[in-house]
Amino acid sequence: MSRWKISRGKATDLQDWALEESGTKEFLSELPELPKKDKMEPGLYVSYEIDLFELDGGIDWPDVGVARIFAVLENGNNEYLGEVRAYNFEAIWLSTNEYDEVDDAEEWWKCIKDDYEKLKKRDLKEEEPRGRIITSQKDIFHFTVGQLVEILKSLPQDLPVLTSGYESGFENFCPPLITKVKHEPENMYYDGEFQISDMEDRNTFKAVVLQRAVRDD
Repeated sequence: MSRWKISRGKATDLQDWALEESGTKEFLSELPELPKKDKMEPGLYVSYEIDLFELDGGIDWPDVGVARIFAVLENGNNEYLGEVRAYNFEAIWLSTNEYDEVDDAEEWWKCIKDDYEKLKKRDLKEEEPRGRIITSQKDIFHFTVGQLVEILKSLPQDLPVLTSGYESGFENFCPPLITKVKHEPENMYYDGEFQISDMEDRNTFKAVVLQRAVRDD
């Protein structure tokens, strides 16, 4: 066994410790667990599934995601809201989409609920800068983070993941990055229909971007 790898059993012990020690257990106990296949009603859900790839920390003990919160919306979208992570029975991180680290469980839970309310109230009828009306985000996006995660879970977990190359073939990609973008569907295919937004742009939104890795010649 790797010096910096933990077993599934130890990860479960770490999970129990982190939820109790952080104070998040009392809030998460209110939530139903995220089902893998069944149709979900709108609401908040928690996933306690441990990612086996996170159990090997490489050069240090791994920090493990022990609970993840998702919102299921009326339109069927599955949105990630935050998570609890733990390290070697020493440290715990509570994070949300907006904050990398929240000080305590009560404040973290308030942020989760506030973000959920914002999602529910989000107006899906946005007018783009060039005049086209988007009736639903499904009109312009193929996947949300939650939907992509569920698809990847159904695939062999030891397969590499690549993206398209500059002219042909495939390349590795950089770590996912949250970027504020705008939608410009009239762009030519080589420019991309989503562009990084400027300060003065209206109707911008955040997206997770998987950018192709650029290799030196």
